[in-house]
Amino acid sequence: MLFLFHWCLAEDACGPPLRREREQPTQELNEDIYVHGHTVSYKCRPGYVKAWPIKLQCNDGVWRQLPPNKNCTGISCGHPGDSDYASFELTHGDDFTFGARVTYTCNEGYKMLSQYNHRDCRANGWTNEVPHCETNKCPPITPPRNGRIIQGEKSQMNEDFLYGDLVIFGCIENFKIKGSNKITCTADGTWSTPVPECIEIICMVDYIENGNILSQTSTYKEGQRVRFSCNEGYTHFDRPDALCTENGWDTVLQCKEIQCSPPEVRNGQFRPRRDQYTYNDVIETTCNEGFVLEGRGKISKCTERSWNPRPPVCKHNYDGRRIVYYSYQ
Repeated sequence: MLFLFHWCLAEDACGPPLRREREQPTQELNEDIYVHGHTVSYKCRPGYVKAWPIKLQCNDGVWRQLPPNKNCTGISCGHPGDSDYASFELTHGDDFTFGARVTYTCNEGYKMLSQYNHRDCRANGWTNEVPHCETNKCPPITPPRNGRIIQGEKSQMNEDFLYGDLVIFGCIENFKIKGSNKITCTADGTWSTPVPECIEIICMVDYIENGNILSQTSTYKEGQRVRFSCNEGYTHFDRPDALCTENGWDTVLQCKEIQCSPPEVRNGQFRPRRDQYTYNDVIETTCNEGFVLEGRGKISKCTERSWNPRPPVCKHNYDGRRIVYYSYQ
């Protein structure tokens, strides 16, 4: 009978209760077995609070929580605090209670000055101070040699620039910008591009195909002109000179082949017939039957100024009246 009693007792007994994350027993639990009906009281661990008793009871070999069946809750740390030029988000936990962490992020164009960018909710409140951000700054700049700052100059040359500041550069006379004439202080505190250079305005020419440069230099400064001539059978593309400007030569330095288009001869024809004629090509004009030439000759040559002489016209006498047909080029 005694054996049966101990066997029934062990059947209804419980082992040690499992560790609870937020609560701990109010007394030491050193036994391996707890009889049916044994009750264990709990208190909250540091950082947690309760408004009701928390008890577990061994019931038929299973630990069951007695009503009201509620647990300890985390101590509230309250709002973690706003930071100028920054926002925060909850990166651990569901609310501002014990164990939570909020992480702060600086707004665009600002950088973190504080050692820590987060705050943790502990038993005695939030850790660390509210993080602080300040605007990013770009280092001072100086104008390029032979240049100046047109817009964005600071009253003090060693003064920092703030995020978004724009600086525009210009050059003195006879110099031009190499690079971007505008730079901006970016969000990370660096300049968008390097400070540009001011380089002397120089135009170069040392060779013209089918032509000749009439001056003795190949380098020209702003405002200077170069003059050139074209070989026989060629003519300048626009004009026989060019001006050096900030953007280079103001016209094309080029010699093009002299060409003449086929003339129009009414009541006649010319030979040889081609789609295009070049310098010194000649044509011979003849009139149709019943028409005669009127002009300075029947031979015309392709020259720099088109056909010379102009192809003659073919005339026709009708009832004693002379009717002259003109040709058009």
